[in-house]
Amino acid sequence: MCTNAMKYNRIDTVYYKASKKLLQAGLKIMVPEKLGWMLNLVPEITSDDVGFEITPEMRAHKHHDEHEDSDHVHEGKRRMPTTKFEAIPDDLTPEEILSKSQIAARQARAKLCE
Repeated sequence: MCTNAMKYNRIDTVYYKASKKLLQAGLKIMVPEKLGWMLNLVPEITSDDVGFEITPEMRAHKHHDEHEDSDHVHEGKRRMPTTKFEAIPDDLTPEEILSKSQIAARQARAKLCE
């Protein structure tokens, strides 16, 4: 797909540059040394699917370091502060919310009409 996009688009186009970056990233990720963990997750993958011979050593490949890192990442996520996108509890009634929004709308209209 990437080589096709690079073949039919000129070098100075966005499509050519994006397909070149995607191809380079894919080639970097899809090497046999880095796919050992995926073979354990999806045992149905065949040599035809990945494009190289899958050895028994590759299927037995485990990443213990990544599991430790993932635990560290989960701890970091638990300690993150709340974001502005989370719901803020309030004690306003629907009528109070409506009146505040109407006041804000009138103020915005007054600013726009000035």
